[in-house]
Amino acid sequence: MEGAEVEYRAVLSLIYADMASDLDDVVIVFENSPSCISMASAITALLMARGKRVEAVPAAQFRNSARHALFLMGPYRDDLAEAVASLLPYVERVAILHTPAYYAVEELADFPKLIEGREVRYAVREDPGEITIYKVTAREGELKKSEVARRKLSATELKIIRRYEMLNST
Repeated sequence: MEGAEVEYRAVLSLIYADMASDLDDVVIVFENSPSCISMASAITALLMARGKRVEAVPAAQFRNSARHALFLMGPYRDDLAEAVASLLPYVERVAILHTPAYYAVEELADFPKLIEGREVRYAVREDPGEITIYKVTAREGELKKSEVARRKLSATELKIIRRYEMLNST
């Protein structure tokens, strides 16, 4: 893994830790890949430093219920949507999804049924220099998506993102 990717994963970790900052306990569910493991480690440390109860569990072993979970999975697997869908039922209240995981699972026809009774959060960079955080819920098969926050990226974070994007454009 290049240094630019490690730094990029650190920026993502800051964002995901912010998204979980209102939760007292979080299970970090991670795929067994270098990028997901690095983010899981960073997010675990950030949340622990904030006094949160955190447990890190490989996705292949996540089979117990959790009030809140943060899923670090994808995007380099063919069955990402199905993998996320198989784990969502274990989450009781809030599931925070790594952006590729959200976009994969939302394409499933039964997505509204999958998230009924729970909140799903995800983040996306729609505008340069800022991250938009969304909350998605479902009731009686109807999805409701709302913007919950916008996070301005610092000059340092923008520089890191540009370096990472340049690394991946070649």
